Amino acid sequence: MISDFSRVNRRMHNKSITADNQMTIVGGRNIGDEYFEASTVMNYAGLDALAIGATVAAVSARFDRYWNSPIVYGITELRHESPASGDLERAAAGLRAFEHQQRDARYAQAMRESRLSQELRDGRVSFSPARIEVTSDDPIKVEQAGKDRSQNLMPQLRPQFDGARESVMLVSPYFVPRKGGVDFLRSLHARGVRVRVLTNGLASTDVLAVFGKYKKYRRQLLEAGVELYEIDPAHGHDGPAGPLQTSDGANATDAKAPRAALHGKVLSFDCLQFFVGSMNLDPRSAFTNTEIGFLVDAPDVAGPLCEGLDETFARGAFRLELTTTSNGARHLEWVDTVKGGEQRFTSEPRASRWRRFKAWMYGILPIESLM
Repeated sequence: MISDFSRVNRRMHNKSITADNQMTIVGGRNIGDEYFEASTVMNYAGLDALAIGATVAAVSARFDRYWNSPIVYGITELRHESPASGDLERAAAGLRAFEHQQRDARYAQAMRESRLSQELRDGRVSFSPARIEVTSDDPIKVEQAGKDRSQNLMPQLRPQFDGARESVMLVSPYFVPRKGGVDFLRSLHARGVRVRVLTNGLASTDVLAVFGKYKKYRRQLLEAGVELYEIDPAHGHDGPAGPLQTSDGANATDAKAPRAALHGKVLSFDCLQFFVGSMNLDPRSAFTNTEIGFLVDAPDVAGPLCEGLDETFARGAFRLELTTTSNGARHLEWVDTVKGGEQRFTSEPRASRWRRFKAWMYGILPIESLM
């Protein structure tokens, strides 16, 4: 790793699931308990898009392109041991036993009774017509790092930002805008576009190093006219809080609900078009990882999505403000309006001093380009 860091630092961050080339799901969800509300400790609030039609073939083609690229290795090239006789049968038997054991669990029951599960079984999923552009990074972003950054996914979305007239919503769990991003959002605000950003706060983030870099830009963002919100982990499942809320934990084993954290990645343009995918708004997604997402032109879907995001801003997050004291000094405040009133915090809410110290330490390290 030390001798070849520029290569091993790069990774495939794409997330898609395609079944029989008939249906595909694209979003920000990894495969793990906490991404499917099955954890008893912390669950991520995510957002995905389920699509049928021509879009499926486009996602499948992206998968094949990656699968056949020189940067992908077959498992036999990485692991040379051959399976012993009976290994496959024993593994299959273990999976069947696990499935039988979990069949009556609270989580399995909640999944069977979910609205989407019932609609899929009954063949009555209500799809909305939409024009979908599948946007993605080419594997060459990893093969030949930095060769042509204009072809990366993030620049592909520039026309939507430039075309926005009224509002832009940015939802990203990891948000490191850097100076160029702050200037760009300031320019949007200067021409009358309302800019709102939702990201993780110190209490909800799972990557303190990224948060340590993001926190340096909060004051600049607010001064640039950006409305800034940070997820409140105590209210992420205290619904209704829009499409980015989590449940109270179908797999919880006690009365205490799991902590909530943001993991969905969404961009909304004038509540007419939206992007959903794997891309965070940070240097790593912009220059290092490969990403995939849907750019969706469907006002009938974008409108309700915006309404849901409005609910998340209002009920599931702290609003950040710059407050001027009597002596003229300006400081950050976090405003919580969930309980019918207004509660203000003058330091990172729901975060320990030790966690604040670690975020500060990460903030001074020269690693921003890696975040």
